[in-house]
Amino acid sequence: MLLRPGSAPALLTFACGCGRVHGVAWLGTPGRRHPGARHYFDCGGVVLAVLDVTEGGMRPTPGPKSIYFAVEDIDKVHTRAKSLNMLPPFQVHGQPRATW
Repeated sequence: MLLRPGSAPALLTFACGCGRVHGVAWLGTPGRRHPGARHYFDCGGVVLAVLDVTEGGMRPTPGPKSIYFAVEDIDKVHTRAKSLNMLPPFQVHGQPRATW
């Protein structure tokens, strides 16, 4: 069982790409600017992460870049994601594709 009956994963962060982050005041709040072309907005318990993908030479595309959840048993969730071949094919936070 991945979760207790009646519980659900908690959405922590929703990341999306854009073509310009500098000077942005989205959602009527200045948010928090971070190095690496990132800007974060607190949206009532969920963080909206806006990433300026053009600084890495990419073009913005529709849809989220990453969605992060908090779960009760990360090892069980990881095992399930691995069995479904759903692990990312790229580095995450500078680390190779998760293999634990």
